[in-house]
Amino acid sequence: MTLKVTDSAGASCEVSKTVEVGLVAASASRSLLTFPQGALLPGLSYAVTVQIEPHVQINGLGLKEFYPQGWTIMPVDSAGAEFKEPNEWIWQGPLAPEETKLVKYELAVPVGTAPGPYSTSGTLSSYAPRFELSVGGMTNLLVVDHLELKVAVACLNVETEQPDPASCYDEQGQAVISEAQIEKAKEYYRTGTPVPGSGGQVIDYSTLLELLAYYQTGTPVTQPLPED
Repeated sequence: MTLKVTDSAGASCEVSKTVEVGLVAASASRSLLTFPQGALLPGLSYAVTVQIEPHVQINGLGLKEFYPQGWTIMPVDSAGAEFKEPNEWIWQGPLAPEETKLVKYELAVPVGTAPGPYSTSGTLSSYAPRFELSVGGMTNLLVVDHLELKVAVACLNVETEQPDPASCYDEQGQAVISEAQIEKAKEYYRTGTPVPGSGGQVIDYSTLLELLAYYQTGTPVTQPLPED
């Protein structure tokens, strides 16, 4: 690579540097199981997976994950790494090329977290070969104080009667209302019980008809109902 600079008087100078282009040593990507539109409710925990792909042999690998102050990580599956609180994983190695590692943990968002946008970051590091890479994937998070009522119904764990991201999605990853959820919604309608996670909203006559339409048509609650 050569950079040449010429000033207004015609004087010039140039400098050259050799850059070696090679294979990226590794890559990492983060995914979170959140409520639809990436929303998080305070006081709950969320499943996080970091997928790590070595592309060369790595002799000693480290992962660090960073979240806002007060948010906590609870390891679920460290994929053979040693975990050190609050946010570090270390593999002794060697790790072979394409030896995929799936690090899984629960992220707890504290009660009282103010609604608004938040961010997360992470680094993947080694000294042999030497590198420090950023963890890609989901980095922008949105904390909300309540869910839209139809979303709260589609994300209701009917056994615990609490909002639960794992209850939001069907096998195709769509946020649709299940039979058990619509039955619970009808019960809330009859009794005037606020829907958990909705910020105290109750299901009235018109809302129940809308929920029934979403259930009967199998339309994800993040999409408008069909016209016909």
